[in-house]
Amino acid sequence: MSLIKIDQALAINPASSRTWYERGCVLAEAGNYTQALVNFNQALTLQPDDVKVWVFQGVMLIHLERYSEALESCDRALAINPKDAEALLFRGVALQRLGRYQMAYASYENALGKGQKASRHGWQNLKKIWSSLTAC
Repeated sequence: MSLIKIDQALAINPASSRTWYERGCVLAEAGNYTQALVNFNQALTLQPDDVKVWVFQGVMLIHLERYSEALESCDRALAINPKDAEALLFRGVALQRLGRYQMAYASYENALGKGQKASRHGWQNLKKIWSSLTAC
């Protein structure tokens, strides 16, 4: 969906969490992470129990190098659904970037057992973490 159509939909129904989420996705795909984050925040204001939006918020914060906040977002997603593979995966990324390698390793390992989507990216990161741990 184009940003113009999304903005038209928001003009009709500004209380649509899904539309704010979609707007954030379009902005994120364009590399506009700061504005995407604003839109994901709006979606969460309207629907604070949306795991997917918490995860996407975390991903934007990782892109913006705000790793502690990204970790909080992933933890919020996991508080709602402790088995969400993507939340576990990006929690691992945030922990890795914070230099908390053992916790990141555990998060990646847990993500690998939860979902197919996380597997390839998770294994790549798991190998990096293992290399970091063994180099210490």
